[in-house]
Amino acid sequence: MSTNAGMSLSERKIKVLENLDRGHKALHEALSGMDPEDAFLGTRWSVWDVIKHLDSEGFVDTLETLSRGAAHLFPPFTSRAEKLKSDISHLDQTFARFRKLIESLSEEQLLREATPENTYNTFPALNMIELLERFSNHESNHAIQIEKTLTYIAAFNAREKAVTIITLNIDTPSQIPDNILGMLKHADYLAATAPILSNLEGKFAGLPIELLDKNYQEVVARLSRESKSGLWVVLCVSSQPSQLESDCITLATQQCEKIIHFNPHIDSNEAGL
Repeated sequence: MSTNAGMSLSERKIKVLENLDRGHKALHEALSGMDPEDAFLGTRWSVWDVIKHLDSEGFVDTLETLSRGAAHLFPPFTSRAEKLKSDISHLDQTFARFRKLIESLSEEQLLREATPENTYNTFPALNMIELLERFSNHESNHAIQIEKTLTYIAAFNAREKAVTIITLNIDTPSQIPDNILGMLKHADYLAATAPILSNLEGKFAGLPIELLDKNYQEVVARLSRESKSGLWVVLCVSSQPSQLESDCITLATQQCEKIIHFNPHIDSNEAGL
């Protein structure tokens, strides 16, 4: 039941506006003084991702349509399959427009200046054809990214929300197989003891979590929770596990929905990469 049931419509509208104003003020206070470089950093959602998420233009457009009586309801929520199909269709339509535009460009138009020089990120001044040449491989590059992402979705058993345990010989980090290195690079979180984290320095990109006697239960709970949210989490243990690592493996096996264990010293192709 709504907590606003006893309020008039005018009072409820005022409360909505107060909540909006308070939230918008808090947002700008959070953004105040931020280094723009920091806006694009983050292991899950960057500040920039949050800003894009909060841009509710489509929501406001629909509300305006409803308020004018031009529409009766919000459009129904679609399934992921329908949404994906719609987005790909829109991408194809934009591609067709883009290709048609390029075909129509004259030599004079191809030589027109398109971008100014940006010394901040060493981006040169480009004319139209130079810009298009750079952009022409954009989809090809991201096609490779998609293929790689799908490969790691399978390797991490992402659909099953698995926690991945990787056994490593920490004395020979240079001998880690490429398939395991790829998993380390793509993991969102990497939990391990301090010696393993030290030996793996530069070989992983996710957030490191140091395993300690006093926190391993909390770490296992976190790995389980993050994996359920769709993130790729890895627990690295040594080939001769300490008592702490053994306790961690046992607890993870008991608490996590699914455990995938890779031991490259037994089968370097186990990850299927």
